[in-house]
Amino acid sequence: VALLHYFLFAVLVQSAPVSSPSDPPAAFREAAERAKTLVEKILRDIPAVHAATINTEGLTLDPSTQTTNLQMMVTSLGIPAAPVLKPLSERFTLDTCVSRMSAGSRLYQGLLGVLSDRLSGLSDLQADLRDLLTHINKV
Repeated sequence: VALLHYFLFAVLVQSAPVSSPSDPPAAFREAAERAKTLVEKILRDIPAVHAATINTEGLTLDPSTQTTNLQMMVTSLGIPAAPVLKPLSERFTLDTCVSRMSAGSRLYQGLLGVLSDRLSGLSDLQADLRDLLTHINKV
């Protein structure tokens, strides 16, 4: 779950557009606002999901104290590496932004799918992520 938090953060940072359109359509603004609200909800829910699903003593959301455990989880669960953040360029468009957000959301859906096969208590987070992907795809 801690890895999901950092992956979501990385996707959000990587997905931030260089500049916003001067006057985006109202439907775009509404879909973007709903997606932002869902991301904020997902990030707020991570500690509760962690508490409900992790019963290994000492496994916390602080990755600096969990390097060995996190590396073992990455290997045993087949978790992909976090995306590499690159500086944004002039060629970074709104379509690129939405495409990356969609790809990142699908990546985390897959990750949650693997985790939910092994842990209980992830269904609400899966539903929120599914809703987020729906909103991103509307954009």
